Amino acid sequence: MVNASRCLLLVFIAFILIPATNAEEWPKFRHDLRNTGFYEGESSLSYDNLSLLWVFETDGWIRSSPAVADLDNDNELEIVFGSDNGFLYALDSSRRGLWSFHTGGRIRSSPFIGDINNDSEPEIIFGSDDGFLYVLNSGGNLLWSFKTGDAIVSSPVAVDIDEGPGLEIVFGSMDENLYLLNPKGNLLRKFELKGGIESSPAIADFDGDGKLDIIIGTNSHNVYVLSYPGTKRLAFPTGGRVVSSPVIVGSAPRIVIASTDGNIYSLIYSEYGVGEKEGYIEARINRAWNYSTEGEVISSAAAANLLGSGYEEIVIGSRDKNLYILNSYTGKLLRKYLTNAPICSSPAIANIDGENESEIIFGSDDGMLYIMNSSWERVWSYKCKGAIKTSPVIADLNNDESQRQLLPLQLQPLHLSNRRSK
Repeated sequence: MVNASRCLLLVFIAFILIPATNAEEWPKFRHDLRNTGFYEGESSLSYDNLSLLWVFETDGWIRSSPAVADLDNDNELEIVFGSDNGFLYALDSSRRGLWSFHTGGRIRSSPFIGDINNDSEPEIIFGSDDGFLYVLNSGGNLLWSFKTGDAIVSSPVAVDIDEGPGLEIVFGSMDENLYLLNPKGNLLRKFELKGGIESSPAIADFDGDGKLDIIIGTNSHNVYVLSYPGTKRLAFPTGGRVVSSPVIVGSAPRIVIASTDGNIYSLIYSEYGVGEKEGYIEARINRAWNYSTEGEVISSAAAANLLGSGYEEIVIGSRDKNLYILNSYTGKLLRKYLTNAPICSSPAIANIDGENESEIIFGSDDGMLYIMNSSWERVWSYKCKGAIKTSPVIADLNNDESQRQLLPLQLQPLHLSNRRSK
């Protein structure tokens, strides 16, 4: 249970950015299949003229991070997120509610938006504490639902993992299973993982066999790599629950993931120790390095080449109140920044000010939204009325070639601030 005063607002921060030909969507939790949390657009922001633009109220906690995509083919992006009141909301860039959809439980799962059935229209996929995975059309109407045995906190992803028609849907449930569904909602595979799943999957070819793998953590303290089709199951044990979602870095992929044991782990594939157990082909996942913090880590890492080193740096928060930047290859600590409270929010990375290096955007339980440059200087912050638990999103909402938005959705009030051209 979160120790914070109950708030009912949704807060957004908006910035002027460099014009772009097409708006880049943020269609899922952590942005992309590798869960990098990295936005490739650039901006020409001055931090001097930020102000509140608008506020959207719900009557429940907001734990679901938003997805941002063009739902109605108007070349402007819409915002979709869930609330503890059981509703999923769709808003346009001016705060106008487009529709809402009610479920039988809290919505802590962050939605995925994409065309899963090749009908040239986006679908919205999300889970609820009522145990159902829901698939809606772009107008908010139910297409189908799938019942699991417990709450769905994990955020789904849809990907063509079997080279068949449409996209397969991958998600975890607190009933200790990872599910793989076809675009019509039929069960393709259920992986029994012996631990409730709060982590959200990443998708990548981890072992170099030319096929995509599913990477996810569980409350049984394990990190798993799973294949479909096929019977491959790789596992790595940690010393605590793995609520953190994996990020995949490098061309020879590494998994970076954290645990409530306070460690951040970098994992690589090993061909040694291949065998068969319980009908699965098993092999080893080796630890390349781990970095120990002084508190539990439930934040998910962001990854980008922040320092011009030619490889990605890892950015992640801890309940010890620090945000860390680590070398993704060696695990060496490069920077850390101390806030006034635990950090549960997962950071985003983007070039906000048009300089040569990207900035880091993150929230803390101290109620502050921070923007840090790669020299670890705080260049801007915004005080909210309570702990920030969910994760920032960056997108050009209205594709007007003059404005893009930074969207930090959080448990507490969500504000939209704006810098307008002079």
